[in-house]
Amino acid sequence: MIRIQTKLVLAILFVSLLPVLPLYFVVNDFFEKSLEVGFNTQVEKALEDGTFLSRQLLTLFKQQLLDQAVELADKIGNTPMESFDDHLFFPVLQDSLPIRIQLYRADATLIFEKRSMPAPFPPIYLNRIYPMLQDSLPRLLDHLQNPQFISAMAPLESSAGLLVLTRKLPPAFTTRFQQIVNVNQMFKTLGFFRDDLQRSFLMAFFVIYLPISLISIGLGVLLSRRISRPIRQLAEATREVAGGNWQHRVHVNSRDELGQLADSFNFMVKTLREKQQQVIALEKMAMWREMARVLAHEIKNPLTPIQLTIQQLRDQYTGDDDTYRQLLQECSAIINDEIKSLQNLVRTFSEFARMPALQRETGDINELVSDIIRLYPEANVQVRLGSAIPRFRFDPDQIRRVLINLLENAVQSLEKKNGGEIHVATSMSDRHVVLTVEDTGTGIPLEIQAKIWEPYFSTKKHGMGLGLAIVKRIVEEHGGRITVNSRPGQWTRFEITLPIQDE
Repeated sequence: MIRIQTKLVLAILFVSLLPVLPLYFVVNDFFEKSLEVGFNTQVEKALEDGTFLSRQLLTLFKQQLLDQAVELADKIGNTPMESFDDHLFFPVLQDSLPIRIQLYRADATLIFEKRSMPAPFPPIYLNRIYPMLQDSLPRLLDHLQNPQFISAMAPLESSAGLLVLTRKLPPAFTTRFQQIVNVNQMFKTLGFFRDDLQRSFLMAFFVIYLPISLISIGLGVLLSRRISRPIRQLAEATREVAGGNWQHRVHVNSRDELGQLADSFNFMVKTLREKQQQVIALEKMAMWREMARVLAHEIKNPLTPIQLTIQQLRDQYTGDDDTYRQLLQECSAIINDEIKSLQNLVRTFSEFARMPALQRETGDINELVSDIIRLYPEANVQVRLGSAIPRFRFDPDQIRRVLINLLENAVQSLEKKNGGEIHVATSMSDRHVVLTVEDTGTGIPLEIQAKIWEPYFSTKKHGMGLGLAIVKRIVEEHGGRITVNSRPGQWTRFEITLPIQDE
């Protein structure tokens, strides 16, 4: 069995490792081709051009905003801050993109703010910007935390204050610009680590495949044990049965083919055991029948001369001794009675040794039972006949003999107990007629229940021990089965099962 386990494990290991090499080349080739598709000069140039154009466009937006801030600062430079109104900024507010206009004094105090639409503009930290405006030059401010906004600052005339324009870039431009920049950076990063990436990818492939291989080996070990254990049990059971242990059984809990094999083995052993018992029973029966035939022949031969001799002794006596004559007659009567008993014994032996062949005919088992029950008017017999029992083929004379024998035993058991009941019932069970005879008599001891079917075994003083042997033989010749169940001192139940054969 160890060799089977090893072969199974090696086979599963081979199957799990077989695709490693071709799969490695396939994955490696696929990865290299994937890299070649992405990492080429055309893609790289396209990304660079896209990044350049996006930055140029962003620069254009910034320059336009800066020019707009300078132009507006020049326009309002000589206007007192207290006179500012919306008309001064109307052209700027008409821009299609959201824009915010802010005016600050020289001390960074906000004195005017106007928005073209209620957009969430980011705050302007002027105290951080003024140091950069000492040279009184317009400047741009990038909002690093919120790149979708740009700001342009232009000082007012004579540094009287500061004009700040903040515009929100088009959302589509901001999103695409950021995507192009990110993809370009990622492309460059992947290109720089291309070799490392390939090695890491292949390493990850083996790291994933190794546990799969180990799991396959583990499953192979479990599967091999699952398969080899029932086989080992079957081999052991075969040796047990070969050694004569017909009670040994294989216990396999699985419902697969191995479980079916174990069930088939157990069924085979059970069937062989039953066949063996049947053969033994037939051999015993044949031996007892031969013995009965010999006994019947040996006993029958001298009975007639003995009977004739006693008759002659009684008839030939011509003396006048009445006492002797009476003694002779009494002895003759006793001898004749015993001869009749021996003749009855010979007749029983002959019937047992030469059972007649079954004469099957279609009949009603319930009618037969009812007729036989009438023979026992003095017995307390309770009858329960099944209503769904069809007519079927059986030997009525032989079944009558079976039922009479069982009823006689039941009546004798009740006589020993001084009363009780006999229950006779018929029923159907899966195309079989079930006939039961139960009494509440003395019962049968457990240790002799298996012996009651043997010829010449009897617990009665004057019994020959052939009645139940004949009953069992008749039932089995009908293809049926008879069983006994008893509780000593309480009850005994005989159950006969007869198959319904198609005509």
